[in-house]
Amino acid sequence: MAVAVAGVGLVLAVAVVLAVTLGGGGNRKPNASDAAPGSATPRTVRSAPATPTPTPSAVPNTFSWISLQAGDCFSEPNKTPGITRLSKRDCRQPHDAQVIGLATLPAGLVSDVDIQRKALSLCGPVAGPVDSRQPSGMTKVLNEYSLFPDLASYRSGVRTLTCALDIGDRDSKLTAPLR
Repeated sequence: MAVAVAGVGLVLAVAVVLAVTLGGGGNRKPNASDAAPGSATPRTVRSAPATPTPTPSAVPNTFSWISLQAGDCFSEPNKTPGITRLSKRDCRQPHDAQVIGLATLPAGLVSDVDIQRKALSLCGPVAGPVDSRQPSGMTKVLNEYSLFPDLASYRSGVRTLTCALDIGDRDSKLTAPLR
């Protein structure tokens, strides 16, 4: 009987964790305007800091998340008043995040949870080296930020995973490229 009660408790705990994770508990919920018409709706996941940074592009504009490249800096609608889509920024001007790498999701994932877990496992290793190169104190404010397709988009062939680091505080901005 005690084993059955413990098993039910464990199942309930896992269900609560999944509900919070999938329900956006603490994570930014994707904004439909983040995706261009006819493109995938991005999902976001935040965990710990993330990867390397090539030369950023310096063209401020509003765009679909899928067009981001490694090194690009951008601002997010939930952190920057006045914008409704992700907006590419010059990395030397105030911005919310920087793309640290791109990855391709493998075939065979069967649920949104599988996609999210794979996104974390692919972006996580990219985070460590970039995080370790940042000035003292920065690692406490940077968060891993992943953009990936929902299940329907994934099934239609969208496999791009965008790994970024963002400034955790809504009132703060990054003002230089990450190292």
